[in-house]
Amino acid sequence: MNNPFNKYSTLLIVAFFSIISFSCKKNKGVEENNDDGGGFFESYRYELWKNLVDSGYNFDFVGRQKDYGTYAEYLGEEFDNDHEGQGGFESEDVLDNIDDVLLAISNPDIVILSVGGNDLLDGGNPPSEPISNIIQLVGKLQTHNSNITVFLEQIAPANNATMTTALTTNINDFNSQIVLIADSLTTISSKIIALDMNSDFYESYLADDVHYNADGAKFVADIYFAGIQGEYPANVPIKILPLGDSRVEGNRPWKYLFTNYCFGWTNCYINEQNTYLK
Repeated sequence: MNNPFNKYSTLLIVAFFSIISFSCKKNKGVEENNDDGGGFFESYRYELWKNLVDSGYNFDFVGRQKDYGTYAEYLGEEFDNDHEGQGGFESEDVLDNIDDVLLAISNPDIVILSVGGNDLLDGGNPPSEPISNIIQLVGKLQTHNSNITVFLEQIAPANNATMTTALTTNINDFNSQIVLIADSLTTISSKIIALDMNSDFYESYLADDVHYNADGAKFVADIYFAGIQGEYPANVPIKILPLGDSRVEGNRPWKYLFTNYCFGWTNCYINEQNTYLK
């Protein structure tokens, strides 16, 4: 006896894939910028990598994470996509994970620490907790490598609509304390350096309320690069650990299960080149 359920199931499956085939836009090679407010935003890592390549640095980005975005080759080299940025992480999360990170990777010479923004945005928390966590983080990093250099970020603001009076006060307080703890935690062999991402940061550098667009990523990368240049000559091999939250990780388009196919009610993300398609 025929099972009508099987017949209807088959029809539904055929209809489903027909919808996918007709609704997906397959404009191969058309790459969408990530600063259009559509949920895609940039990390500083790619721009920093290009700066280091330009200057002939002997360096290696390290970390257990990779994103799946498209990064163009630069001067014949492929982007070093290793990092330790985790979207949504607060300073406590980074602190809780740092022992596992350091077990998994060999000694980094430089840590670029971008953390604290999510703490302050989460209900308008004061800076005392992230500052305490950062102090503990630096202690763990210095225990792991007594010669380590850590760049602490005086964090950039959110967009104007997000920057309430309370949040502005907390970010300013946080950034002032970053300078103080950088000075107090520096040792003879380990420099802790505060870098100002706040003072000349414009709202036009944001892809959404808090994340960098391409201009914002370039702004931050250039400041980090100047910091590295001030401490390390290009001919010295260095391992760099980008550590922190989504401003480290970035959110470039990534590969869906079905290459070249997507649903009509979303944008089509991927082709063979791993690019975002409109």
